[in-house]
Amino acid sequence: MKKVRVEVHLSNGVELGPTTPTDIDPGESVDVVLKAADKDFDGWTAHPEVGESGNDEHKQGEENESEHSEGDSD
Repeated sequence: MKKVRVEVHLSNGVELGPTTPTDIDPGESVDVVLKAADKDFDGWTAHPEVGESGNDEHKQGEENESEHSEGDSD
């Protein structure tokens, strides 16, 4: 898959991510870390995306390192 990103939506309306787009080969996995320690929430859902995204909100999210951080690829 090309340009895979992950977002996490918290129950309080906060969106973490998306992560930086990464190409993933079949059978490959990538560890992702999105910090939410300073945010109160009761639940969350993951939202994967694949391919190009022209959404300016995502571009702004990638620039805001205080809101998220990424894990390293295995």
